[in-house]
Amino acid sequence: MPPVDAFENRVLDQLMATTCLGGIGTPPTSWLTVPVVAEGLPREIVPSDVATTPRIYVQHDRTGPSIGENQTLTRHHARAEFSAWIAAKDRSTLLQVKADVLRAVYAAEGTIAGALGMYVEAREFIQRDDLVTAGFALGQQILTIDFDTDHASP
Repeated sequence: MPPVDAFENRVLDQLMATTCLGGIGTPPTSWLTVPVVAEGLPREIVPSDVATTPRIYVQHDRTGPSIGENQTLTRHHARAEFSAWIAAKDRSTLLQVKADVLRAVYAAEGTIAGALGMYVEAREFIQRDDLVTAGFALGQQILTIDFDTDHASP
């Protein structure tokens, strides 16, 4: 049996799918915004149309040991953390896009759990002032997933 893709890559695939973040702004669901969604970092050159088209950049941040069911650290129980970075023209639009990110993650719970056996959890949202002087707002929505891994599919 061939090895499976890294768990973090499988989570990114689920997050980027049209049933989750990749579907924000598309019918038939009613969305607050119509952003461009891409995998990667928001450290790229700011698109000239960010004033009219918000951006969501999805990335894996880190993976580390997590507390297992018996409340002890184990080498086979881990938490993977992802960020949905949001760039928008102002804070109001930023919060609208954040709301769409949460709607998409919540709507995809069943699909993601079916594919991975666990749920993605929305954690804190952080408004970043890094680029306010450049004329737009930046925010980071943290998403995590706790998982058990084995030697064959880390």
